[in-house]
Amino acid sequence: VFENNLAFLKVYPNPASNYINVLSNSKTIEAIKVVDMLGKLIFETNKVNNTSLILNVRDLNKGAYLIKVVLEGESETYSRFIKN
Repeated sequence: VFENNLAFLKVYPNPASNYINVLSNSKTIEAIKVVDMLGKLIFETNKVNNTSLILNVRDLNKGAYLIKVVLEGESETYSRFIKN
């Protein structure tokens, strides 16, 4: 199971064509990584420090991706999205 702590995290729209929104209901997003299903790192930042982030996914290949999000005071939280 890839998704945990989803009560704190929303990723939308899913599937996405151009942008995805990553929104935390109450906790600060400290870091985020996007990896493909083979584990290849696509994007990473440790400088979010906000409760929301918009990611440009326009140039990604079509397929499934895994988002790893570190929320304030939590371990990594995972979610999937589809790029169409």
